[in-house]
Amino acid sequence: KHAILHAEAHWGSSGPIEHFTIPKLKLLASFARAIPQLGSIIQFTADVSEHMLITQCKNPFERTSHQCATFTQQVVRLLDREETALVDMDPMLGWIMHVAPEELSCLHGPRPVRNHFLKGLLSEDSRIAFHITVSSDHTNKTPPFLAQLYQLLDFPQKFHSFIKGSVNPALATRFQNRLLNVWNKFRLQLHSTLRPCLYLCIHASALDAIVAQVRMVFSLSKKGPPLPPELDQVFLYVQLFEVIGRPQDDVGVMMFRIRRRFATGPDGARAQVGMIIPLLDITHAIELIPIYGDRADRAVTSSTSLERYDTFYLNNFSDKEWYHTLHTEFM
Repeated sequence: KHAILHAEAHWGSSGPIEHFTIPKLKLLASFARAIPQLGSIIQFTADVSEHMLITQCKNPFERTSHQCATFTQQVVRLLDREETALVDMDPMLGWIMHVAPEELSCLHGPRPVRNHFLKGLLSEDSRIAFHITVSSDHTNKTPPFLAQLYQLLDFPQKFHSFIKGSVNPALATRFQNRLLNVWNKFRLQLHSTLRPCLYLCIHASALDAIVAQVRMVFSLSKKGPPLPPELDQVFLYVQLFEVIGRPQDDVGVMMFRIRRRFATGPDGARAQVGMIIPLLDITHAIELIPIYGDRADRAVTSSTSLERYDTFYLNNFSDKEWYHTLHTEFM
């Protein structure tokens, strides 16, 4: 660097530049570190990111005042206005209304995008918002009833243990028989995207990441003595997976391999390992791809594939944010 600056080889439009702050050079120097750390690019092509550089950066920049101190904020405002316009007025429906208005009754517009960060439940770092409906799908039900309804035979025992470990043992007996309200789904929203209720989620613990399948969304009923803060929230009953392979183990796929975690009971029967966690501990919705083996079962459908198989690939290509989260934090 010093030799280049001393030779005045770093030139700009108005003469030699006396610093070495070159964004493209810094980016180029990061490639050698990023390639082995992040692996292949998403979909094995740079066409999407190169196109977005034009549509999301270069074109909006031409509409700004070209001021170094404020152009970033101006570009963000422009993109925000464009996204708002797309939500309020769908171009596809507008075109169909123009060329074939008689067909419009057969089509439906996109689901409105709501900002759950305004009124939803927020994670501790305020990076994730959660939403459940005001009214639950099942109200004031006993743990044994829900265990039969959802085929979760160990839920009453897990619920009692959870209550006992969450509050003072002297108070635990007051809440172990409390009725429960249950929801069939919830929504998870990040700052960058809205994810509907996916049954498989990622939960970050103090030690490591836990992959789990959500089986029940519930809260304790408000009927009865006031709930302590530890119990006055929404909980999930989840069943756990364990990691059995890392992306480096299969360079042709480059995905984590996981399988359901089982435990053997006193009677010798195997059952999936479950636990109860607060809803706010969820960090990301994920996608699992069944490992079908040499031949896929023709009877399996998209709605039953997650229940018929025990071993899966953890799809780290489902979205860009999840891709970089996995590769930068867990690889």
